Amino acid sequence: MKNTLVISLVSEQTIPNILTILHFKSDWLLFVSTEEMQKKKKVEAILNTLRQRDFSWEKDEVLIVDQDSVSDCMDKLQHWIEKVNFHTYETIVNITGGTKMMSIAAYEVFKAHPCQII
Repeated sequence: MKNTLVISLVSEQTIPNILTILHFKSDWLLFVSTEEMQKKKKVEAILNTLRQRDFSWEKDEVLIVDQDSVSDCMDKLQHWIEKVNFHTYETIVNITGGTKMMSIAAYEVFKAHPCQII
């Protein structure tokens, strides 16, 4: 069975990301976040909730993007894709969080890859 990667766009609402990670039983978590969400410790809140539910995963990482720039988000996501081997994972991209710009960027970047965009 393939391992699962869930890519989550971080915003004020953490529950959609938590539910997606739990549903797909993700092994690898990539959080696309912003400086503002980092200050508010939203990724930390998601990870703490997962730990409280006794959920375990192999690795997690955070990619910081400019929340108002489609091109910045796309460039950083494309750079991330080029440096990692994510194609060996079943990949789910949750575009329900983040800003509209982040969602558009994630969709544009990942539509060319074998992933499930939700």
